[in-house]
Amino acid sequence: MLGIAVAVVVITGLGDRPEILTGKYGQLAYKAKLEQYLNLDGITVRREWVFGNCSEVTYTSDGFEPFELPNNRSSVDFFTSEAMSGAGEDILIAVKEKVVVRGCGKTYRHNFLAWHDRRNTLPNMDFLIDGETIASIDAQFKASSLAFDAMQAMRRANGPDNCQQLPGLYDTRIESRPETGGWSEIWSMAYCDVKHDFRMTFTPANGTVTVKSELIR
Repeated sequence: MLGIAVAVVVITGLGDRPEILTGKYGQLAYKAKLEQYLNLDGITVRREWVFGNCSEVTYTSDGFEPFELPNNRSSVDFFTSEAMSGAGEDILIAVKEKVVVRGCGKTYRHNFLAWHDRRNTLPNMDFLIDGETIASIDAQFKASSLAFDAMQAMRRANGPDNCQQLPGLYDTRIESRPETGGWSEIWSMAYCDVKHDFRMTFTPANGTVTVKSELIR
């Protein structure tokens, strides 16, 4: 791993979060858990793809916003192995936490999901797609599938044969904002040292969103 992958993560500017989100252990425990998630290998590799071997990076909270949690979402806490699941009526609050990472002239944003199930003592956390995407969860799933399948096809055709890493999505950027309904975003994927950008075009119609993918780099 590169230097940024093993550095201790300290978030600055994380304002007080409501007690209904942090739980009885409060703000400091909530902040510590978010910092732990930022230091997981699956997250640090995304920063390596953006920042390379930059060792001087900072982490600043960009606030939080309400998030519509899919019903019956489930996951397992990386640090306690606690099953984190709940039906909609058990969710007290769900938010998207935004953390801006800066270093070596570059800026990047991590997005995390945080929610509190009334049956759990601690708040639950999980990964969201990083960057600026404004697509719905369903549209994100469609776009992710298109990009992943394309990357796998290129990997099988072009290698490298010694790469054991699955393709990962590490950034999303808005290219054109919705004006007449549709919009486009640039989604960046990578595996090992191979990186590609895709233009994702999102077109809402009849209560759903059509997604088209175009390899641009």
